[in-house]
Amino acid sequence: MDVQPIPENVGLTQYGGLWERLGAFIVDNGILSAAIYLLYQGMAAAGIGTLPVQLMVSVIASWTYFAAFESSKWMGTPGKKALDLVVADEQGQRITVGRAVCRGFFKVLLSCIPGFAVIISFFLLAIFVSGRPSGWIGPVGLLTLGGCAWMILAIVNDARKQGIHDKITHTLVFLRSKGAEARMQ
Repeated sequence: MDVQPIPENVGLTQYGGLWERLGAFIVDNGILSAAIYLLYQGMAAAGIGTLPVQLMVSVIASWTYFAAFESSKWMGTPGKKALDLVVADEQGQRITVGRAVCRGFFKVLLSCIPGFAVIISFFLLAIFVSGRPSGWIGPVGLLTLGGCAWMILAIVNDARKQGIHDKITHTLVFLRSKGAEARMQ
């Protein structure tokens, strides 16, 4: 595969690697967890705290968070900004809201597919072995983290450090260089 050079006109000189992206992921998930917790508390107080509603609120809140920030002037979430990362198109320009929404959709979809397979297989195994799955819920939850392993391998093994969701949506994650902020606005 022919690797295209990083566009010089925007001051982005290096692709964002796995460790920076993981750090941003941790920061963003901390922010999202706190916000969603507060939403759940408000929902419980209003008497609308059923699990399906909570799951829907979580998905919508997360999707909105990532799409809004990644298509904004910041070109990334608070976690990405804290680690000097930006999400851009292949020309180094800010992505549109539509592209950010698609990027988020594929990120969720691609991370869930292997996770669901792991959950279902271990859930069935738990029922088969013990007759009741309750003791297996914690380990099954931890094993779903392995569902994202193939996405991590894609980033590590790609010359432009693109995840599968980045390849599908033609986006890149860059490390912001000093002085790049003025050139990108």
